[in-house]
Amino acid sequence: MDLNELAKQKAQQILNTQGIDVNCPNCHQQFTAHSNPANCPHCGNTFTVHFNVR
Repeated sequence: MDLNELAKQKAQQILNTQGIDVNCPNCHQQFTAHSNPANCPHCGNTFTVHFNVR
């Protein structure tokens, strides 16, 4: 397993346990996502959280 894949797995684990602050691409409101795909509590939009690992 390479380092990028390990980082993505760790990010997914944090998303599922603690949540990650995201901005909705539809209404631009910030909220804490706890799943993937994420559901915006403000507008109901569903979107996929992508992890940009460099």
